[in-house]
Amino acid sequence: MVRAWFIDEDPKDPRAEHHRTPPKFVSLEELYRTTGVEYFQVDPKNFQLDATFRKLIEERGNQGIEEIEDLDPNDLKVLYVEHFHTYDEFRICLEGCGYYDIRDKFDEWIRVEILPGDLLVIPGGCYHRFTVDKNVCNKYTSLSIKYPNILNSQQPRSFLNVLTKVSGYQKINFSMTSSMTLEIIFDSRILQNLRIYILQHFHTSD
Repeated sequence: MVRAWFIDEDPKDPRAEHHRTPPKFVSLEELYRTTGVEYFQVDPKNFQLDATFRKLIEERGNQGIEEIEDLDPNDLKVLYVEHFHTYDEFRICLEGCGYYDIRDKFDEWIRVEILPGDLLVIPGGCYHRFTVDKNVCNKYTSLSIKYPNILNSQQPRSFLNVLTKVSGYQKINFSMTSSMTLEIIFDSRILQNLRIYILQHFHTSD
């Protein structure tokens, strides 16, 4: 059975388990309630014929399978950057052991350990990051089932919070270009509010 727990904020070695003292585990029900992340079990050796997997794909229309394996230190560094997607992301562990850190609605990190056969559905807009445990750096294999041609965001939460504050909206639609420039879709009122905020907080001129 999958395990999940609140992690400490020790920046050393992301691949350690990072339990708090004492450990504070999280049930699947609490994980879903505070993050929206769903958990399923599938057959890792025959997942494409697994009834649960096929039903999820049919119901949610996800498509495009990307296999991730033989992660090197640079891959892990990139994957451990906090980010979110604009679509629901499916992750199936086929081999090894991985950790998904999920930021809950109270702004705390929950670490979810996934082993072969574990399938996570991470909802769009949910901040997360990924690493593997200390023993499987070159053996971890997973599948990403996602919507095609949709970009991700690695923009820092602090800046997104500013945009939400000046817009008055709960959500802002945006995407990241290949040059990592933020493209934001909003009206002239938000542009004016953002301009005022920048002038007040960063002491810039026109």
